[in-house]
Amino acid sequence: MYASIFIAKLHSNAEKAKQVPHGMCLTLSDHDRLRIFIHEFCVRGLLPYVEKQIRTLNDQLMSRKGIHRSLFSATKKWFGGNKPTGQSHNLQNLNIVYSHESPELQVRRLADLCFMFQMYELAYQSYHTVKRDFNNDRAWPYYAGALEMAALSIFMQGQNAQRPYPYHYMETAVSTYMNAAKMPQFAARTTLLSTEILKHYSMYGDAAMHFIKMTNEDSDMRSALLLEQAAYCFIRMQKPMVRKYAFHMILAGHRFSKAGQRKHALRCYCHALQVYRGRHWSLAEDHINFTIGRQSFNLKQMENAANAFKHLLTNESLQTETQQAAFVREFLFVYKQLLAQPDQEGSSMLAQLPLPLIDSSTIMTLVGSHPVDAPAGWTAATSVKFATHSVDMPIWEKLEDMVTNHLNPIDNTASLGHAFKSSMQCFSNKTSNVHYPLAVVGESIALSLELCNPLCIDLVMTNVSLIWRFIPVACGHDNVKQAETLSNEAGTSMECEACITTEIIQEYVVNGLKRNIMNLKLIPHQTGELHLVGLSYNLGMQVVHPSSDTKSNYPSSISVRGQQNLEVQGQRLNSTKIERAGRMYATDRRLDPVVVPSMPLLQVYFENISSVMLCGEVRQMNIELRNTGQSALKDVFLVSSHPEFYSFCASDVRNGASEKANDNVYAALSTDARDDFIVVKTYDWSAVCKVPLSADGIVPGATVRLPVWIRGPQASGVHAIHMLFYYQPHEPTSKLRHRVLKHKILLTTISSFSAQAIAFRRYSDWQEGLIVNLEAENVNQVGQKKY
Repeated sequence: MYASIFIAKLHSNAEKAKQVPHGMCLTLSDHDRLRIFIHEFCVRGLLPYVEKQIRTLNDQLMSRKGIHRSLFSATKKWFGGNKPTGQSHNLQNLNIVYSHESPELQVRRLADLCFMFQMYELAYQSYHTVKRDFNNDRAWPYYAGALEMAALSIFMQGQNAQRPYPYHYMETAVSTYMNAAKMPQFAARTTLLSTEILKHYSMYGDAAMHFIKMTNEDSDMRSALLLEQAAYCFIRMQKPMVRKYAFHMILAGHRFSKAGQRKHALRCYCHALQVYRGRHWSLAEDHINFTIGRQSFNLKQMENAANAFKHLLTNESLQTETQQAAFVREFLFVYKQLLAQPDQEGSSMLAQLPLPLIDSSTIMTLVGSHPVDAPAGWTAATSVKFATHSVDMPIWEKLEDMVTNHLNPIDNTASLGHAFKSSMQCFSNKTSNVHYPLAVVGESIALSLELCNPLCIDLVMTNVSLIWRFIPVACGHDNVKQAETLSNEAGTSMECEACITTEIIQEYVVNGLKRNIMNLKLIPHQTGELHLVGLSYNLGMQVVHPSSDTKSNYPSSISVRGQQNLEVQGQRLNSTKIERAGRMYATDRRLDPVVVPSMPLLQVYFENISSVMLCGEVRQMNIELRNTGQSALKDVFLVSSHPEFYSFCASDVRNGASEKANDNVYAALSTDARDDFIVVKTYDWSAVCKVPLSADGIVPGATVRLPVWIRGPQASGVHAIHMLFYYQPHEPTSKLRHRVLKHKILLTTISSFSAQAIAFRRYSDWQEGLIVNLEAENVNQVGQKKY
């Protein structure tokens, strides 16, 4: 018991002694005494002793050296023992051991003493002398050591050296250690010393070659270190050899990986990636990124691993389809592990996904889109679509400007001309997006974007939806913003669904090496400011059966949830000198629509409208106007690029007067009862025509049907007829005072009838008159049934 207590006290005292630094109890006088003691020891003891030893060894060797060489030199010369400097053909190590009093070791001892006390010239002479004896005796370890120290003696003399540095001494020493003496550790030591000297003389190329020669399969760790040092030599040359640096860094990383040093392997591969990145050496870059991803995953660095695998999924990949599928699986697996980490589980933000690629230049926003479904036998107005939004845009702006100028007084035209702004519904990179898009409560906001799959395999996106942030704004006069900002970035909630209905696409497949157009919609139910942030979805890949090479219709079991941000860039500014000199871009607000209160929404349908007519042919058709909005409209104006194409009937077909309308295409001025002649007034074509409606306009959900005369153009060919319906609400808002509906008709007219009249004066006794010769020709080359 007492012994155990005693041992415990000893352990505790030892632990306390370890914690107390040495020399804490020494005073300043103790420091001075120690300093004086060391000085006296060196000056009065050590140096005189060394000088005495050098003199004694030098005298003994000079006396014994003459006898030794006189007796044995001639014998070795005649019997082949006197070999030239360098290794003999027989590199077998004879394991020669010299006695302590042998002349060779005495010379080596003298040389070592001189080297230690910086007498480098005398040390070199001694090493140079004894190396010949070691070479003659085939004592290869002693011989290599003497060569090594002789070279170091010359190097340590610096600029005072009487002879140049013997580079071949170090090379011979390394080869002797490796081949004759079989001492790789000593060879590695000599290589490190030699390369440091070569680097001092800026001979980095030779130093790199020395490092590379020492690499072998015996030790992965040693080879990795030497290859890494060789890479640094290549990069420090006067003309840096960058590619060799990166290549040897990869070799070093590979050997580090074989030696189990993952951190060092990852470091080497990261250094090499800096060279290969962006050089269009895709296969080499893929190999480096894949290895970095694997090493980072083994080191539990999930974020670095995910970033490395993300770079493998690029549009410049030259890998096979199978290899690309393996890369995608690795990325999905690592990304799923990253999301499962404790620090990521509580995060509300989704991480960025690299696939598919979103072409930001193709992002388009469409507000106030009209339905296109029409009853049987009717044709709906084309309205604005993503595919045709930029077609004939100057024509639509001109037509809308014509209506605006028609409704405003002439005196105020000049003042209102600068305030005119066309009603834009579709915003893209070809439009001016300085102003905010105006969306209406209860109407859809559609977003179109182009997805690009740079890989050969098909990608599967599930549960695709838009990410948005919404700032509600009250509908009062002050338009004060509410403090709370709603967003679905962290997921949908009851409050978000009540504010905005977001469309979710259950599954969307992006084929390999294809570009697909995706359209997404959302419907706001409250006024405010909307910001479209990005796209959220689950990313997976289709399963490929190895036996049949057929793709299943279901995504793989590994899928991850993420997002991609939507970023747009406005048109480049080029109006001023500063803008032309720099890269300046206009503000682009196509992703920031403003939601205004409910408005009327007009939909127009045409009954039995034909795409082929005869030149000058007049037909009657019915037009139906339907208000599908949530508020009433009062006035509708129609303006067309061909105002002679249409004419509203004088009679109202709603009252059953369609038969009477057929006789009233032209207004009759007078009638001659004697000869049944009718004098008519030429129709006054007006560019802007007001659609005949009741005083109440069209209430929400109501439909108005009107008869319209249409007349084919006189010239044959294909005609593009633009019709713009301009309508106003009963209670216009400050931001949206009117709305428009666009319709384009492609009409083909064919020739029908040609007439030529020739008049001859007729004389008679009782009456004077004319004889008219009328020639008629049917120039229609298309049968009646074909049009």
